[in-house]
Amino acid sequence: MKKILTLLFILTSLLVSNSTFACDKSTASLTSETNNGNGTYTYVINVCIELSDLLGAPEEFKFTFSGGTYTSLVSSLPTSVNNAGSIYNRTITGAVVKYTFSGFLANSTPKIWCNTITITSNGRPAKITVNTSENYAGTDCDRVLDLPTCTTPAAPTVSNVTYCQNASASLLTASGTGGTLNWYGTNASGGTASATAPTPSTTTVGTVSYYVSQTVGGCEGPRARIDVVITNSTTPTFAAITPICSGGSITLPATSTNGIGGTWSPSVNNAATTNYTFTPTAGQCASTATITVTVNTPTTPTFTQVAAVCTGGTITLPTSSNNSINGTWSP
Repeated sequence: MKKILTLLFILTSLLVSNSTFACDKSTASLTSETNNGNGTYTYVINVCIELSDLLGAPEEFKFTFSGGTYTSLVSSLPTSVNNAGSIYNRTITGAVVKYTFSGFLANSTPKIWCNTITITSNGRPAKITVNTSENYAGTDCDRVLDLPTCTTPAAPTVSNVTYCQNASASLLTASGTGGTLNWYGTNASGGTASATAPTPSTTTVGTVSYYVSQTVGGCEGPRARIDVVITNSTTPTFAAITPICSGGSITLPATSTNGIGGTWSPSVNNAATTNYTFTPTAGQCASTATITVTVNTPTTPTFTQVAAVCTGGTITLPTSSNNSINGTWSP
């Protein structure tokens, strides 16, 4: 009976997990840092641990991330430890990812297991600490990842723009210092950045502010404000032009009575009554205007025949025709 108990104890001991976790062989390295343009940053981190003497019982390893306010953590689920063991479970809770191993690595060469983990942080942490722990021996160790030094760039250089109401608008522009422009629309803070500049609306009179920042070397600077001013259109006004007779001279003014310059179309026609359209020169925020120049067809004056007189008699010629046309006589 004693021999049987001894044998059972030996077999049980062999099946109990007895992994060796080499803390000095635990590594964590930063692969990339991405500024998402909305106040969050994403980091890709490669973590590795060395395993040896992993027997059949499950063994748990945890990677705990600290140093920032992490909103998401993504990890792939490897299927083997260098083809010598397996992972049959993975759980993610907050900034902690836990793997459960099983397999048979007893008395074998230590195995290196690596995995890529992607985390997203609200704001840019000064550093990221990766704590690796193992449940069997209670071993844990920290690996501190110092992020690249961040020099905050200046806000982009911008200029305010003015449009007439309902005018055609262009994409907004800004000048950075070699980085990436982040357009936030009308959000002075928060919001989601876009690499594409917006085209402002001109349908409503008033001022709307748009915001843009730049990211240089992974570091985002403050936002610059662009004020887009939409103004009412001014209607040019003109004094009426006196009707002319056909063939007479027509002069269309180059500037309206309220100071708006522009051009007329169509060309002047002094043979017929014509409607002319005035188009303001660009940049004056003015609408078009029209004016009509009346061209009259000449009327032939009519008179009553003057009675004959004797030589030396008096002749009186009327100064106004029967159809009310005034004039003079010659010779």
